[in-house]
Amino acid sequence: NPIFGFTDGSVVFFDHVRRDWFSCTNTECTASSQCPDNMATRLANCDTERFQLWSTGTTGGFIMNGDIVYIKSDAPSGKWLSCDSGANENTCKANSNCPNDASSRAHTGNSNPCRSQRFRLYNSFNSGPIMHGQTVYIESVRFNWLRCRRPPRNCDVQDGCGDRASNRAVTADTGSCTGSRMRI
Repeated sequence: NPIFGFTDGSVVFFDHVRRDWFSCTNTECTASSQCPDNMATRLANCDTERFQLWSTGTTGGFIMNGDIVYIKSDAPSGKWLSCDSGANENTCKANSNCPNDASSRAHTGNSNPCRSQRFRLYNSFNSGPIMHGQTVYIESVRFNWLRCRRPPRNCDVQDGCGDRASNRAVTADTGSCTGSRMRI
């Protein structure tokens, strides 16, 4: 129930504070989707903007600030969000089959399996459960913070802005870290 917080399998949308809706296909993620603000319409029509949150399964309840999560596309492909960084790759996509089982999701460190699909989710309060309507930041366990820049640029994990809790406390479309700031 999003009024109290999110649990494993909860359906979520990420609304970028400066751009539009966060959206992923098997080739890219952007924050340029025009998904409607009406929840019923989003649930029915916005496949590439709809995601499921999955934790490592260790908390047994609500997904909390700083928890490790895996983000699965709710589009028909059902692929997992994967972000890589390097000479040949610097982007995020919903193109991974990992971690389709709970044992793969139990891993928490920067090692395989599924290390490019592993993230930490933070809210602007830097404490408590992740709740509907909060401003959130997504940190790659392997690389850096998820950010989405102006199109035609895609989303990547190259931002260091979320490292400080004081930066994550900002919820408005001002100052630094706007590329990494989204409402869930």
